[in-house]
Amino acid sequence: GTLMAGAGTEQVWIRNLDGTQTASIPLQNQQLVGMSFSPDGKTLFLLSTDGSLSRWSVDGSFLSKTETN
Repeated sequence: GTLMAGAGTEQVWIRNLDGTQTASIPLQNQQLVGMSFSPDGKTLFLLSTDGSLSRWSVDGSFLSKTETN
């Protein structure tokens, strides 16, 4: 893929491989345990310590949230 993601204390950022930020996702008091891009590179999945799995478009748009616990 051509994107990478990283998390800080307040947001997840999505960047091109040259370092240019393309989007950010607010964490809103969530603590992440994992994140992964979909195989087509269009969706970012975030797994939180509360057991929720959220889907975000790589443009930063929220898609859905599922409770997994």
